[in-house]
Amino acid sequence: MKIDSFVHFGNKVTPKDENKPASSHKAVIYTGVVTCAVGATVAAGLYFRRPKTSDLLYIKNLAKDMSRILGEKISPEQLKSVMGKNELLSILPKMKNENYSPKGNLENGVFKLDLHSHSNYSDGVGNVPQLLDQAAEYGDKLHAKTGEKFIFALSDHDEVEGVREALKIIVKNPKKYQNLRFVPAVELSFAHAADKSSNQTECSELLAHCINPFSKKTTALIGRLHQKRSSMIVDCLSELSANIKGTKFLKKEMDGFYLKTPNENFAYNLHWRVLNYAQIKHRVAQIAVKKNENPEKLYQDLMSNFQVGKNDKSPNNFDNFLKQRNISTDIPITNDEVTKICKKYFPKIQEGKIHSAGENSFEDIIDAFSEDKNVSLGFAHPYFFAKNLEDPISAAKKLIKNSKGLIKTTEKYHQAYPAWTNREEVEELNKKIEELGLLPFGGQDNHSSQIL
Repeated sequence: MKIDSFVHFGNKVTPKDENKPASSHKAVIYTGVVTCAVGATVAAGLYFRRPKTSDLLYIKNLAKDMSRILGEKISPEQLKSVMGKNELLSILPKMKNENYSPKGNLENGVFKLDLHSHSNYSDGVGNVPQLLDQAAEYGDKLHAKTGEKFIFALSDHDEVEGVREALKIIVKNPKKYQNLRFVPAVELSFAHAADKSSNQTECSELLAHCINPFSKKTTALIGRLHQKRSSMIVDCLSELSANIKGTKFLKKEMDGFYLKTPNENFAYNLHWRVLNYAQIKHRVAQIAVKKNENPEKLYQDLMSNFQVGKNDKSPNNFDNFLKQRNISTDIPITNDEVTKICKKYFPKIQEGKIHSAGENSFEDIIDAFSEDKNVSLGFAHPYFFAKNLEDPISAAKKLIKNSKGLIKTTEKYHQAYPAWTNREEVEELNKKIEELGLLPFGGQDNHSSQIL
């Protein structure tokens, strides 16, 4: 008799022998549900689902697409450390906040999984081999203590090249990653209506777990978005140059001071960076005219010393920087005409629909994954989504309804909310969103070179 349900023995995953009778697996079957007969140890450990056909098919298709792209034969056996959707979703209900936090939970094996992290393929610092080595090493330690394997997802912003590299590394030495359950993932941004925002729109993010980064639809989604963002920058700067007299708006400057070289395509809300660059460049050009200096040289000199975080290089911060350097000017901090042109390239609502020169719509993401039964979507750090909405729960309900069954999770246990976040509001929101029937998950949202 074939059993396709939860099986757990103590804290260890025990493979079942299909040729043995069901009774030999110490499980009691009730209308398709398997209840382990090992007492209290079940509550303390993880439930692992025996691979369902869909999970096995996911691994098989992943191996097939890797073989096609890499031009070498990749077998499903080489990807045995990759986790599928059904196994992942079966584990989430048993996890608590401490299982996602390494702080104080490493030595006792309480830290079990991290479903949100970034590499240097987007805005992280650590490279993929470095991050994988740490995950594998911790997986070995965790397995030695508890018999469990460490679950780790790489989820770069709007980019899958890091996940591709990770899978290429894993297939070369599967044994090294035998105590790792690797979850291929991506953090996808999308523009949406936001009634508390002065722009009427904002961008939020979904975490897609158990993706196939080699599939044609996934690569097409990412490729289109990268092209949209690149074109948006070029088109906006061209229009600025044609209409704002006396200032040269150059993409190489935008790239150099607001993006990682050669092009930080991952950057959602990229339109804000274009606006910040344009306002500062125009102001410096006007200052240069009054000082009888070369505008390009003055801009390079000033920006080379303007060492604020790339996301924070705003006109107001630049004004503070000028004051610190004792540079006085009566040139206004911002220019209305520059703002007007740049805002044309911001996401906007037209006839009830979102239109954006440089962002996905929610529908773009759903269309890309609607036929992929292996992907699970979830709200990333939902508080950031909610803070720009008068009624975030109604908005979340609408997205869930329109997701064609893809949205199944919410990042209740996000570990990286900043200090200014209202924790009571976060907890209240998490409770309400979880009540919509979503499974909670968590992650460190790590951007450093150390996952632990």
